[in-house]
Order: sequence, then C-alpha cells, then structure tokens
Amino acid sequence: MKAKPLKITFDLYFPVAINYRWLHFDGIIGHMIFARHGDRYASPTKEPVHVEPGHFKRAITLKAGVPCASVAIFEHEEYRTSHYVKRTESDLIAKGKLDIGSGYFRAWRMLAIYNPSLRVIFYVHGRRDLLEELLSDVTHLGDNIRMGWGMVRSVTIEEIARDCSITMNGIAMRPIPVRLCSYYSEAHYLAWRPPYWSGDNIELCAPPGAKVRLKRNE
Repeated sequence: MKAKPLKITFDLYFPVAINYRWLHFDGIIGHMIFARHGDRYASPTKEPVHVEPGHFKRAITLKAGVPCASVAIFEHEEYRTSHYVKRTESDLIAKGKLDIGSGYFRAWRMLAIYNPSLRVIFYVHGRRDLLEELLSDVTHLGDNIRMGWGMVRSVTIEEIARDCSITMNGIAMRPIPVRLCSYYSEAHYLAWRPPYWSGDNIELCAPPGAKVRLKRNE
C-alpha cells in the first residue's frame, strides 16, 4: 500500500491532559512502535533508546528527514486546570500513628492542565494499513492517562486530497527546522522529532502556527 495524505480523528470520552505545549502524532506512533518491540521499564531513564521499527518503518513519510505528521488540532483553543487530591481522614493522624507523608496513606494534590475538546485531529502522510495497525493499540492520548484523561472512544482515518502534515495554507503544522525554510515568521529552539523530551533533538525551528515557506525541493 502506498503512503497517502490522511486525516486522523480521535473522538474521546474524556479531555486530553498535557504536560507540553503540543501533542505530536509522530511521537504517539513512535511510542506505539516502541511498546511493541521494547521494554520501557528495562530501559535507562531519560536516555533515548533505538528500537528497530521493522515493517512499521514507512508508517509515516519523511520529508528532508522531517516526519510528515502534524501536532494535535483541538476543537477548542483554550486550556484549563483541574486540581484533585487524595487524603485520609482518621483520628490516627492527629495521634501521630498514621504516616500521610509516604506509603499507602500518603496525601497528595495534583494539578492537571487539559484541553476541554473531545475531538482531536491530526494530519499525516503515511501508510494507512500500518497506521491502522498501530492505532489499534492506542487507548488514551496525552498525560495522566492512569487517571482516565484522554480515553479514546474511536479513531477514524480518512484519505484526503492534499497533504497538510507539515504545512497548511502557509502555516506550520509541526516544528520545522528553519534550515528547511526560506521564510518563517518566528523561531524558537524546539525538539522537532521523537523523542520530544530528548535534548539531542532540539534545533531552531518554526513552531506550529507560524507562517512559513519551505525551500524549494525540500
């Protein structure tokens, strides 16, 4: 099957919590490939680990090395916060007989930053059959999924006429290294490929939403 321009829509039961400005589709796919071929619990913490993608190698097209996959497009542009706590009510706490600073009864308070949208769209250029296989593993999007955030209800993949995975109407749809641009309205140092938490992948980029013009033949 040939790679084609695709629009991928996630319908959700619960909104997506995020711990970074953008949610990258190629990051999601990379995580799914790693989950099938690696053991994240046995891997060194915060060290990039290479996993051979096997037959998923062409799931997403590369253009000048840049994955043809957009960041998430949410129905709503706003972001909200939510606090939730865990605490134990007992007379034993006042008597000093119950430790709430650690262990099972530890009290905590967490902050979630989330987008209220229940529909998330990505644009990608890739092989539909391989992406369908990998997306069958996706149950949640975003951060704090153990709390239920970003639970996926359904995924729809549609073939579209025009590739919108890197730019759409002159707007960057993902981080694009400025070395590949003949024009960009703004630039910041950003990770531009997975894993997005790795400092090795940071470069001066036009961010998603910037006005850009790619160099010819790039």
